[in-house]
Amino acid sequence: MGESSSVNQAEVWVDLHVHLGRAAGRPVKISASPALDLAGVLATAKAAVGLDGVGVVDACTVGGLADLRAAVAAGALRPVAGGGLVAADGLVILPAAEVELDMAGHRVHFVALLPDLDAASSLGQRLARHVRNPWLSSQMAHDLDPAGLLAMAATVGGVVWPAHAFTPHRGLYGCAVRSAAAPPPLGLGPRVFEGFIAVELGLSADTAMADRLGELAELSFVSNSDAHGLATLGREVNRMRLRGPLDFTGVVRCLRREAGFEMVANYGMEPAMGKYHRTGCLRCGRTADGPPPQASCADCPGSRVVTGVLDRLAAIADRAEPQHPAHRPPYHRQVPLSSLPGVGPRTLGRLRSALGPDLAVLHRAEADAIAAVAGGTVARWILAARQGRLRLQAGGGGTYGKVLGVARLA
Repeated sequence: MGESSSVNQAEVWVDLHVHLGRAAGRPVKISASPALDLAGVLATAKAAVGLDGVGVVDACTVGGLADLRAAVAAGALRPVAGGGLVAADGLVILPAAEVELDMAGHRVHFVALLPDLDAASSLGQRLARHVRNPWLSSQMAHDLDPAGLLAMAATVGGVVWPAHAFTPHRGLYGCAVRSAAAPPPLGLGPRVFEGFIAVELGLSADTAMADRLGELAELSFVSNSDAHGLATLGREVNRMRLRGPLDFTGVVRCLRREAGFEMVANYGMEPAMGKYHRTGCLRCGRTADGPPPQASCADCPGSRVVTGVLDRLAAIADRAEPQHPAHRPPYHRQVPLSSLPGVGPRTLGRLRSALGPDLAVLHRAEADAIAAVAGGTVARWILAARQGRLRLQAGGGGTYGKVLGVARLA
């Protein structure tokens, strides 16, 4: 048995989809920064960002598992009784895997959250029979379907959800199905669909957009960063209320909405800042700006486009307006501090030193205190972000959106 986590807060910040760029001296997630290794996560996630829990989705790779085991052997991480690993500062690491599956020619990503390193090792060994390179994350698992992954994860005590479900690249709804609950071959079928514990919204979607799909009403939504670098840790995060310490069991009970466990809120990037929010033209670079859905470029008829999340959801939604179930928590839009004008590395360092980690600055610090550290202009930017008053240039086609200014109060 492991020991209890030292994180005994009533409410915690949890980011359940974080990659490792490098582990055991070798690349893990090719598109992720080498600086985003386990040591970087342990040094940054709580102290600089303010996270209480992180799901490391490369824990089933050879290198990821080796680094986690080495950290336990060195005493940098200790097993938690309810599942997970706790660091000296109270940060809880939850092992997980991101798995790519072929669905009728569409590549779709899923996340399996796991209770401990034995489960990660067991799932990794099973996945190794289906992937070409067990050192690399998010590998295509050949001859494996969602039903098989659900069964495989359940065997080791894990739970599964579709990752960044609405994005055009490797998102379940974004590229593969209009209805996941529909019978095959159009969907996964109700039995498979009901096996998911949650749906991950992804950077270009929010609760209002996702709740236009009626079949998602019973599922919890998770907002996770899908971090590929240290700077993007916590850019999307979940606020959870747990009865007891933060651990794997508590997170699962929260996602299942058991008594005493609650999703308090989803905090996600402004959807318009996501790089796939609107349809983008691959020829001229134009991002759609008209009413959704838009499936073509107004300037280049017939050109190849990347369908935006807003446009895709408008096309497949079965509700004209979102209908939020009673259990759905509020969704708070946030903009990472580093994406705000005037907040460079020096300013970010001063804010962290004086006012605490990023999440505290973004959501709790007083405007006067921010101004005293970083100046009135930066304080106004942060306050406007907190109030949802930023004017944005929407992202699309693989290009992130931008902050343009502050909207005036009515």
